[in-house]
Amino acid sequence: MALLTMQVFRTTCVCAGSLVKSVHLSDSPSPLPSGVGLAHGDVGGADAIMNTNYKGPLRMTEAFVGLIDPKEGRIVNTSSGVASMWLREQDAATKALYTNPDITQEQLDEDLKKQQAAGNLGMGAGYGLSKAGLTTLTMIQAKKYPNLMVTSLSPGFIDTPMTKGFGAKLSPEQGCISSIKCLLGEVTRGSYYGSDGLRSPLTCTRDPRMPEYKGEADPDPKVYNN
Repeated sequence: MALLTMQVFRTTCVCAGSLVKSVHLSDSPSPLPSGVGLAHGDVGGADAIMNTNYKGPLRMTEAFVGLIDPKEGRIVNTSSGVASMWLREQDAATKALYTNPDITQEQLDEDLKKQQAAGNLGMGAGYGLSKAGLTTLTMIQAKKYPNLMVTSLSPGFIDTPMTKGFGAKLSPEQGCISSIKCLLGEVTRGSYYGSDGLRSPLTCTRDPRMPEYKGEADPDPKVYNN
């Protein structure tokens, strides 16, 4: 398996990377993991965060999807528990929109622009909104590419340079549980997985070691939180 590091916030880099991979790698990659994250408003503001965390994985998928194994391929979007933290605070219409498996790309893009314009950004000056958008994008991609296993996940609150000073305690190795599950394990197409590798709801958070989400329309926070 080859590892290709790219600047997903630059359209030219994604397009060039796709060309390089198609020319130099003969084997179709089975998984396409997207692990981007920008969380601080002082590095370009909400525009930069949305461009990196939401549009970046979208560009990656569009550039590479034709190279993924059509029989065993997977797309894994690295989202965050902050996505659910943002969505749980929204009104009923917004919750319904972001959890609607039939939402279109146009509907999602339009609402993300509306939320950003209104300053409804969530944690990290846009991090929450961007990751909520990415998690919903996963459902769109699952429907658009029915032959691929498309999921999103939260790696957990991992101790990295991005989270320095915020109290993160999990090691990067501990943050691989959900990634390994979504890359190699048995999962449900279009779903979101928590840091412990279990399916989780979008409209409320779910703590590790709590029951796995079963897909009910209105999940009870009391069931999924300590």
